[in-house]
Amino acid sequence: LFGEQTIESINQLKRINPYNRILMLSSDVSSKTVISCLKNGADGYLAKEDAVLALGSYLDQCMKFDHVLSPAAANSLVYYLQSPNSGTNNSSELHSFVSNELTNAQKLVYRELVKGRSYQDIGESLGVSKNTVGQHVQRIYKVLGVHSRAELMSGNIPALEFS
Repeated sequence: LFGEQTIESINQLKRINPYNRILMLSSDVSSKTVISCLKNGADGYLAKEDAVLALGSYLDQCMKFDHVLSPAAANSLVYYLQSPNSGTNNSSELHSFVSNELTNAQKLVYRELVKGRSYQDIGESLGVSKNTVGQHVQRIYKVLGVHSRAELMSGNIPALEFS
């Protein structure tokens, strides 16, 4: 999807009117794609999953600020910038694996879960049912190889930062 035609389209839109605001919307959040679009004039890059949850907010941000990135696109960019060479390094392999295995909704649940919040509170803050939170928690446990919140918070797994 993000070939030379897409990049050329971004360039053409910017040449026609440099004040055009271009937000890319894609399920591809690889650092190569995000960086390529931003380097060629895109003002923002949104992962489809993130945009579904808060498209209006991203559009507002794009109008107020120079650039906007959804959490998944920002993570991809940060990993790339932190890597010494090709965008991967040994210290970030687990973090990268988890980032690829968990959805953004699951990452949000993870962040709240390790704060000790209840399923009900997490669900209310994210606008989902506590049953949905429970489903996300089961996926988190599976990906991280833990079986309980106590195990998750015990420090037996590396600290993970999510957006």
